[in-house]
Amino acid sequence: SATGLPAGVTLAANGTLSGTPTTAGSYTVTVAITDAHGATGTATYTLTVNPPPPPVVADPVTTSVAANTKTEAGKSVSLNLSSLVTGQFDDIRVVTQPAHGTVTISRTLAMRGIGGSPLMAMAIAMSSVSVPGQIIAVYTPEAGYQGTDTFQYVAVGPGGTSAPATATIQVVGTAPTAQAITASATDGQSISVDLTAAAAGGPFTAATVTSVSPADQATATIVSNGTAEARTFRLQVTPKARFNGTIEVGYTLANVFGTSAPAVVTINVTARPDPSQDAKVRAMSDAQAEAARRFSRAQVANFMSHAEALHGAECGRSINGLRLGSTDMPGSSHMPGQPIERSLSERDRRGARTGDPSEQDERRDEGRDVAPAGCGGRVGLWSGGTIDIGTRDAITGRSKVTATTSGVSAGVDLHVAKGITLGIGGGLGHDRSTIAGGAGQVNSDSQVVAIYGSASPMQGWFVDGMVAHGWLDYSLRRLDEGAGALATADRSGSFTTGALSSGIDRTTGALRWSVYGRAEYLNGRLNRYIEEGAGIYNLRFDDRDLQSVTGALGVRLAWQRPVPFGVLTGRLRTEWLHEFTGGTRQGLDYADVTGPSYYSLLASGWSREQFMFAPGIGLALPSGWDVGLDVGVRVANGERAATTGVQVRKQF
Repeated sequence: SATGLPAGVTLAANGTLSGTPTTAGSYTVTVAITDAHGATGTATYTLTVNPPPPPVVADPVTTSVAANTKTEAGKSVSLNLSSLVTGQFDDIRVVTQPAHGTVTISRTLAMRGIGGSPLMAMAIAMSSVSVPGQIIAVYTPEAGYQGTDTFQYVAVGPGGTSAPATATIQVVGTAPTAQAITASATDGQSISVDLTAAAAGGPFTAATVTSVSPADQATATIVSNGTAEARTFRLQVTPKARFNGTIEVGYTLANVFGTSAPAVVTINVTARPDPSQDAKVRAMSDAQAEAARRFSRAQVANFMSHAEALHGAECGRSINGLRLGSTDMPGSSHMPGQPIERSLSERDRRGARTGDPSEQDERRDEGRDVAPAGCGGRVGLWSGGTIDIGTRDAITGRSKVTATTSGVSAGVDLHVAKGITLGIGGGLGHDRSTIAGGAGQVNSDSQVVAIYGSASPMQGWFVDGMVAHGWLDYSLRRLDEGAGALATADRSGSFTTGALSSGIDRTTGALRWSVYGRAEYLNGRLNRYIEEGAGIYNLRFDDRDLQSVTGALGVRLAWQRPVPFGVLTGRLRTEWLHEFTGGTRQGLDYADVTGPSYYSLLASGWSREQFMFAPGIGLALPSGWDVGLDVGVRVANGERAATTGVQVRKQF
């Protein structure tokens, strides 16, 4: 037996030492022996165990790695340093870090179960392990570096530390990879596309537009954001207004190592619909022009109707009148068709009060002309108005319009000489037009000032005229299906209107009749406006001029008969009218489109012939109140309209 042996060494019974010492050093070994007779003896020896030689590492080692890599698995270069060391070693250490990157050490500890099969491998980062396995060096270059880099390492074992070895790494830079991108846009609207989101090879230093097709239908610019370490580039493309189709923009990306191959951004552009073909838009435009026309004709009707009342003995009386009208107007606007005016003298009224027809007939000799009464120097006040409710049915390219129009006027008469009356007055108007059952609405207001007059150059011949200037205000609302929202706007305008009428008045017994001609003129302007509320579907409308010249030829008949409770009047008016001007154009475009408007609308139905036939009945009461009822029908090219009017008037 022996004592003091180094670990790993044993002494056999036959005196043989065997095994591998695990620790270097000097050991004192005592050996005891026993013979066959039981005698024993001991001996002492000195055993020296020399340390192993230092490990040896391979030098040099060369590999390569892509630039700008990171330490995630599969993205950095890894060197198995264990495979480069010969001899016994416990650890491998980096003694000199690379100049353009970093090296970390990863160790794998091999564990085996029964039967020696591997159970697992663990990657751990630590300074040393008791049982070395695979030792891996992971190299990551610094961002933007390209070229050669090195680091040094040594192996450490029981026999000491090896000489340093050098690992050489080639850092290879890679140009970016740009990706094909598809996007959608609307004409005239800018779209921004991120060019770097799906690209490889960042950080990026530049982006360049290489082509635009078709070149004349879009503009393309590059917009950069972010820091140098994380810069992004976006492509901003703006298709031209009204373009519909595909735009292709070629581009490249660059980093510190180079420029990518060209890639293409494909933009599918959908043009917004043509607003001039929208039935509601067309109806809205018509409703504004027609409202101005109705305002003009309502004031012409009021002032010219009053001028007609000045032909007889009523001059100098103060009159308050109101006319209510209900119309159905397929495809047309309000017609002028004033109600037939009675001209009852004071003697007529006295006859109605006394029941003496002789007083009524005193001024009516058969076939004798009726001359205007002399009213020089007398002043009279009057007021009157109309309220019309009408519908224009839907026609080609236009929605149905339902309109309610009211116009009231008032004035002061000055009878300057026999048969000559001048006056000054004003008027207000309101119109509400509903488009397509409420999908659009036009609310309009007007204010006018006017001068007017009536003269009788000779017996039985009259000349009436008026001139007015007015101001318009519109409040507009339109439902846009594309935006799913209401577009609203306000608009202003002005107009000048006038009328001149001349004819003859005759009385034959109880029948009074008149033949006349009338000319009406309208010159207006609607100011430009821009809608709000419908986003990219807002429209802008240019200034618009309005013009109308209308000629009329008419006949009025009135037959009076005294009754116990007043004077009953039957009346009839028939007119032929001709519109000499056509509708004017309305320029429009989308609100975000600059420059002259591309689209235009032409007003519907202004140039046409019209015929009007209107019978009526009136009753003059002894108290000075007059009431009347008129019905009428108008026809034009493919159009028919019916009117009903109620008049109430009071002299005082």
